[in-house]
Amino acid sequence: MHIIKKKTLESYYAVYPSVETACSEWYRLMKANQYSDIVSLRKTFPTADAVANNTLICFNIKGNSYRLIVHIVWGKTVFIRELLTHADYTKKYIKGKGKKK
Repeated sequence: MHIIKKKTLESYYAVYPSVETACSEWYRLMKANQYSDIVSLRKTFPTADAVANNTLICFNIKGNSYRLIVHIVWGKTVFIRELLTHADYTKKYIKGKGKKK
C-alpha cells in the first residue's frame, strides 16, 4: 500500500517518543501488503476497527495505549490522519464513554 505521509507519522515521535518502534512496524506491514477491505486488513491487524461512520480505520498502537487513525482507499493508498492517546481517542470518537456521570 502507498502511505501518505511517512513524515506525518514520524512527526508524532517527537510528541510520543515511545511509539516509534510500534509505528515503524505498523508502517512496514502496511507498506508490504495490499488490503482490499477490512476483512483482509484484520488478517494482519486483528484489532483494526472502522470508526467515524466507517470512513476511518483505527489501529491500536503500542498495546492499547495509542490509536492511529487513517483513511484507506482500499487496494491503493493509506492517508495518516492522527495519532492519539487512548484517552484522547475516547473523548473524540467515543461520545459519552470515559466520562464521569
